[in-house]
Amino acid sequence: MNKTIQLRAIENVTDTTMPSGQQVRLARNILDPLTEVGLSELRADVRTAYVAGYPRFRCPDCNEPLFVAQNPASADTPRDGRGAHFKHHANAGAPPCRRRTAANLHDIGAVKFAGLAEGTDHSNLKHMLAFCLSQDPNVTDIQIERQIRALDGSRRQPDVSFVLDGQAVAVDVQLAAASLATILERGAFYAANKIRHIWVTDTADLDRLSQLAFRDIYLGMGGRIFALDADVVAACVEQSRIQLWELSIMPRLAPTLPVHNVWEGDVVDQETILMDPAVRKAEGEKRYRQSLATQVSQHFGPQRASMRSALAEGKPLEWMRFEWTTIARQLRGCDIDTAIAQGVGAVLAWLLAAEAYASCTEPTARPVALEAMHQATATVLTIRNAKDWAPLMETVCKMSPQVRAALTADHRNQLNALLATTEGVTPIIRNHAQMLSVLFPWIGFKLLVKSPRFAPHVHRRSSH
Repeated sequence: MNKTIQLRAIENVTDTTMPSGQQVRLARNILDPLTEVGLSELRADVRTAYVAGYPRFRCPDCNEPLFVAQNPASADTPRDGRGAHFKHHANAGAPPCRRRTAANLHDIGAVKFAGLAEGTDHSNLKHMLAFCLSQDPNVTDIQIERQIRALDGSRRQPDVSFVLDGQAVAVDVQLAAASLATILERGAFYAANKIRHIWVTDTADLDRLSQLAFRDIYLGMGGRIFALDADVVAACVEQSRIQLWELSIMPRLAPTLPVHNVWEGDVVDQETILMDPAVRKAEGEKRYRQSLATQVSQHFGPQRASMRSALAEGKPLEWMRFEWTTIARQLRGCDIDTAIAQGVGAVLAWLLAAEAYASCTEPTARPVALEAMHQATATVLTIRNAKDWAPLMETVCKMSPQVRAALTADHRNQLNALLATTEGVTPIIRNHAQMLSVLFPWIGFKLLVKSPRFAPHVHRRSSH
């Protein structure tokens, strides 16, 4: 039996965010279409809602809260939603449930240095960071493992803490697994106490960046994570100011290869280190989108412009056969006949209409843009395989509150019904993710970003 099927003992879940009567959803319809970014976001949202006392998902059998777990790592385990499952929280007082499976160390957040004292590498990196900080005259109050206590009695003990230009900063060194609960709880604690919090790894074994604990950090930060090595230490000493590597996921589009992800390394200073996490995340996603748009323009500029023009004129996908084939050949995507059969034309028209409405600022033009979006929405919601595209529509609505608010009540009801379908959803979004991102780079981060196949080759590209 397939390992994923075995782990998915919970086949249906109650989604409390859905309207009454549409809350029971197939687990696989929620999980299978998710990209790595989508899975990371869902895991974080579910954990945040649980901590707030409003669980997103419940077990239909026992009504206990559920969380989204990643399948145990292996060579053939997908890192996106196909390699995930729903699971009960470890709770000794919970009622018995035939869907409950045994808790593991990851579930209870107990995996860190195999439950032992911190490793030598971890200790060395802490002291290396403290030494770098000591070289900057703008840094004060450098302490290792100082306990920080909040007014409500809660407390944390960051690996390194300091003050930089009046801003308190807490650093956690990440070399081994940490649970999602730990990651989110630390971020919430420091934000509530007006302390800037960052995670720092080293550059000795960057293959670890493919692990779930690291993906939960950098996918939630616009594909960005800080790192430290001997080169940066030397730069800190030479220039008398704190600097760190920042590793960022960026797209690459080169002849003979489809769009793929790579790590880029930049040496950054206090402006980036002290950046508000929400701003840093938004900036990371924006840089990815802009880079993708630039490369798409370089490689497929005429074909892309022709296809978007045809879409704007209401032409069917068949009219774009030459352009589609030219682009799909390099992207190794589906042929146009398959795309037509899978309803891609209606989806592209809807994305273009949603984009036009969301970006329209001219008061007299907005009603026209709204009507065009309503027409495109009505079409895409009624194509033969609309259920397969509903997760993409929901993603766009989350990305654009304007689009979400513009849906009519009937459209929202139709979309909810598709999301709650009792039929299995085919994750065809994955088949067309590259083409969708070429035509609409603003959705590229959500559809394409994943942990790069290879660890970054860190080399100094810039120094501020």
